[in-house]
Amino acid sequence: GSSTWTQFSTAANPSRVFNQQGTWQIRLTVTDPFGASHSRTQSLTVQNRNPVADFTFSPNTIYHDTEVTFTNRSTDPDGDKLTYRWEFQAPGSSTWTQFSTVANPVQVFNIKGTWQIRLTVTDPFGASHSVTRSLQVQNLAPVAGFTWTPLNPREDDEVQFINTSRDPDDPFETLSFEWIAIDPNGRVINMGSDTNPTFIFDRDGMWQVTLTVTDPDGAKDKKTVNIFVQHIFEASVKHVPSWEERRSRLGLLSATFFAGEPFLLEAKGSRRTESITVLSPFNVGENRIELVKQGEIWSSVLYDPQFAGLEEGEYTFVFEFKTSDGRTHTKEVTVRIAGRLDTLIHLTK
Repeated sequence: GSSTWTQFSTAANPSRVFNQQGTWQIRLTVTDPFGASHSRTQSLTVQNRNPVADFTFSPNTIYHDTEVTFTNRSTDPDGDKLTYRWEFQAPGSSTWTQFSTVANPVQVFNIKGTWQIRLTVTDPFGASHSVTRSLQVQNLAPVAGFTWTPLNPREDDEVQFINTSRDPDDPFETLSFEWIAIDPNGRVINMGSDTNPTFIFDRDGMWQVTLTVTDPDGAKDKKTVNIFVQHIFEASVKHVPSWEERRSRLGLLSATFFAGEPFLLEAKGSRRTESITVLSPFNVGENRIELVKQGEIWSSVLYDPQFAGLEEGEYTFVFEFKTSDGRTHTKEVTVRIAGRLDTLIHLTK
């Protein structure tokens, strides 16, 4: 592109580096001792050399939310300034998509699987070179989680489990579930594979429930919780209907009795309850009363004419629940004797 001639040697056989692509004109002029001279010109073409594309990326372990940094290591033998085109081919796709033109881009690849990454470098003369590398987006394990209701179950309650497990890679990915329960005696029970199962805890004590979650790629996670199941034993000492009416009319507390009235003993046990016995706190009448089951309620009426002579004060009934596993559970109910029967008759006149 220049019209100026520049001398570069006076040697017979010089050597020289021509550092610019294009066509150079080389002129040799020879002169003898008498001043006679002659010149000859020839063309010399300096060729363009192709650039070489190359890159690395980090980190090596990549998930769907990982920022991947690409480091450009491309070179040009001629030292030319290069331009860059970065493209990807998503897993399962044959289409190349450009995602950057900077030298060292950062990109998130949000689908697990093998991605093809291609870098094409081009010099100012249009010469280009491409290199392709594979990038693997790893599968993230699912995250197991669940809650349950009621939170404080009792024996024989039907408990609803609410699955809160998720897959970080894809919220719509189908997960499989395995539910296992271990009862207080170490018995292992398969609760099934439903997403949100129901389960009946058939005994009181500390249970262990484990949910194992598996994604389509075989990755697993599990969550184990301890659930304390309370016993279902309920006991009460009530007024018989005719005396309940009088108590209500007098405005007395339900736990207040008068000497001489009967006692309605009621209890509720679990499915494993075989018998319920009540120990009377009085030194007159029956000492042990066997309750009779009617539906879910066990009951009996305790009465003795000598109750008319009971002194004022508090008395405690002891309910004994015997279950099929050989255990005996007790529950106490305290009542107050407020006065004698003739006092009540006087008050209601």
